[in-house]
Amino acid sequence: MLHISLGDSFIDAKLIILQIVLMQTCNYFLLILLCILFCIPFGFTPTIEQLFSYKAISVFSLFGWINILIWLTDGIIGGLLLFLIVRRSKKCLDFTITFHLIHFIGCIIYKSFPIYWEWYCCILLHAIIMIIIGEISCYWREKREILLTSNNSSSVNDDDDEEDVGNKL
Repeated sequence: MLHISLGDSFIDAKLIILQIVLMQTCNYFLLILLCILFCIPFGFTPTIEQLFSYKAISVFSLFGWINILIWLTDGIIGGLLLFLIVRRSKKCLDFTITFHLIHFIGCIIYKSFPIYWEWYCCILLHAIIMIIIGEISCYWREKREILLTSNNSSSVNDDDDEEDVGNKL
């Protein structure tokens, strides 16, 4: 594996790149799925514009509100993806910023530089939701009790310790 040395610590570059690719792929797959699920009942046709055009997010139309709802729902699911893919609370912020930076570049390439304030608010809320859910869920996993299996000899010692405590009282 490719390791980059930073003093005594090693960063597995292939793992990080794989996690970035997985986060991008899974988030865009979910965004497409959510576009289909949310647009068809309202009679709208899902398009790639909804993902990469800043003009699709607006508070002045039903279509815009649907797109805002799609992005906020994806923020919740994206937080769970951080829990499943990244698995470290310290890295949730980094991977979320990376996702949004790549998305921002994709939006510029697809259409142009985003100029609507609604787009920035929606993407910022998406990032905040994703970070909070990702960090809380990863932190919960990191801080839960570690259950150790005990063998017979340690369980005998535990019973002796309990008897000693009982005798001392």
